[in-house]
Amino acid sequence: DPLAEAAPEDIVTMVDTNLRGLLLMTRAVLPGMVKRGRGHIVNIGSTAGHDPYGGGVTYCATKAAVDVVTTALREEVLGTGI
Repeated sequence: DPLAEAAPEDIVTMVDTNLRGLLLMTRAVLPGMVKRGRGHIVNIGSTAGHDPYGGGVTYCATKAAVDVVTTALREEVLGTGI
């Protein structure tokens, strides 16, 4: 839905699922991976994060955030074996 018409609960659900869920799950598993010195984190994004479209503001924003989280996390774990 266009942002002006989107139900607030739909916005919250999408942000919680696509961004908060990613951050919290990664936070839950990352310490063990760092301790073991190995592991892989695979995040699923979307072209919508790179090529946004009208009617998908929240979705596009969360998918752009997935890309940013992935890039920043790559820097954080550099040299840890992750």
